[in-house]
Amino acid sequence: MTIVDTVQDMPFENISGDCLITDLVSREFKQSAGANGVSKCEIRAVYRFCTPQSCDHLSWDSPVEFSYCGAYEEHEYLPFAVNQTTSCWKPKQGAKINKEIWPCGNPECYRIYEPGATGSKEHMAFLFPLLMMYGISICLCCTGWYTCPSLCPSFRAEAEMSEGSEEVEAA
Repeated sequence: MTIVDTVQDMPFENISGDCLITDLVSREFKQSAGANGVSKCEIRAVYRFCTPQSCDHLSWDSPVEFSYCGAYEEHEYLPFAVNQTTSCWKPKQGAKINKEIWPCGNPECYRIYEPGATGSKEHMAFLFPLLMMYGISICLCCTGWYTCPSLCPSFRAEAEMSEGSEEVEAA
């Protein structure tokens, strides 16, 4: 993975002018139990859209999550409506797109879902390694492979106990 694949250095730029949603090609709606018994919803929708220069592009099925489903109709969760205009993105000039991280629904890789939006595949691809490194470093500290007394309460207690025993021996 190169730096261009991270959310920090996004390989996309806004297309000047809005894109027009022309068709809802498919949708998949899932409802599941979330925290505290509250329903959690996810919708995956594929759209056909036009950029200001060309038409007949497909979006990829970016999952859109809702923390509360409520009593709304399924169509109320769709991120876009047919004939709606929205911001859209294209690859930056000369950018090589890693489609495992930045999935596209069309060969030009035009997008109507915001690249790197919270919860998206590319957002998670960026955050996951950082969270893993943080978790591993905490584990190493707390198991004694690397001592970090300020982070691990057990090491602080041991250090205080050993300081107390050294003072008793010195007296």
